[in-house]
Amino acid sequence: MEELSENVLDSTELINNFHKRNIKFIEDCFSEREEIKPMGLILVPNGDMLYAALDFSTLEIKEQSTDQFHSAIIDNNGIAYAIMAEGWSAQVDKKDFEKIKHTIRPSKHPDRIEIITYYFEAKNISKLVMWEIKREKNIKPFLVLILDQDNDNPDVLLSKFSGFIE
Repeated sequence: MEELSENVLDSTELINNFHKRNIKFIEDCFSEREEIKPMGLILVPNGDMLYAALDFSTLEIKEQSTDQFHSAIIDNNGIAYAIMAEGWSAQVDKKDFEKIKHTIRPSKHPDRIEIITYYFEAKNISKLVMWEIKREKNIKPFLVLILDQDNDNPDVLLSKFSGFIE
């Protein structure tokens, strides 16, 4: 019984360290390169991390990339995973969202902001973190944290990239 508890503790520690390393990677990488390429990371039981370049160039390719990443998590017995990418977001009123959700993409919305999205999931937990990318004249681009949300149930954040850990 002690061995099991020790393994659970080790697994929890691995998962926590995986998440912390990913957050640091995003902040350091953006500071150095001023961009984040779409990628997925998978944590496997022995503590190794697998990297997957993701392609979001078209909706169809994004779907294929998502399916391949999900298969890689299953095939490698992933215990946690993370996705990170740059994108666009627009803040709209709830009543307006229903009217425009299928007509205006966030990248085309007049009130859009450039963001980095990070989604992390392990068994019974998920986390969504977003930074706004500030690009101002004569200043190096920088990140401003705009969302740091924990969820006990990954289904709460229903997206193409949630619910991959069984």
